[in-house]
Order: sequence, then structure tokens, then C-alpha cells
Amino acid sequence: MPTKEPGSWIPWILVVIMGAMLYQQQPKPEPTPVTPTVKQIVRKMMTDTQAGYAKQFEQAAADVGNGSIKNEEQLHKQLKEGLENVRSQASSDLNGVMDSSIPTEWSDGAAVSSFLRSVSDGFR
Repeated sequence: MPTKEPGSWIPWILVVIMGAMLYQQQPKPEPTPVTPTVKQIVRKMMTDTQAGYAKQFEQAAADVGNGSIKNEEQLHKQLKEGLENVRSQASSDLNGVMDSSIPTEWSDGAAVSSFLRSVSDGFR
């Protein structure tokens, strides 16, 4: 009669240890998205505008200094386009918040008035 050879317990011990480790592992909580306040959006817009304006004027000064801008018309065109792009990019977040927060029609303007005051507070 054939005899059964004893098997190794090592694989089973490893399976039990790994199972216990997986069982004890806590699921990580989903990160909650941080929604900036209107005041923070306005402050960011002002900071971005200020930095962008400084960069545009510095670039214009360099272009005048190296001779790539030769007259007032070229300077005006470069500054007008550059500053317009800065304003547009800097205010995109505020425009989005205004589009989503101000309804096209309202019966009571209290909520809209409150929102507009919070925007105003961001500029102070």
C-alpha cells in the first residue's frame, strides 16, 4: 500500500499571513476636493493679473531695449494683446463661478446680492 508523503506547511502559512494582512488593511478614504471660496478666487485672479502684467511690461522693456520694438504702434499692439491675454486667463475662474452662481432669472435677488458682496469682499 502506498504511503502518503507529508506536504509542506510553508505555503499554507504564507497564505494565512497574507490573508490576515489583506484583511487588516484599512481602505484609504477618498480625498475630498477642496472648493475655493469666492474670496480666494478673486485674490488668485488679482495675484495672477499682477504677475502677468509685470511679465508683459518686462518683456516689452526687453523688446524695446533689444530693438525688436521700434515705435509706439508696435509697443501699443504688443502691450494691448499681452495685457488682454493676462486679464482673460486670470479671470477665467471668476467667470466660471459667476456663470454658475448667478441665475439668468430670479424672483428674490437676496442670494445674488449676497454672492456679489462676497465677490466685492475679495477685492478688499
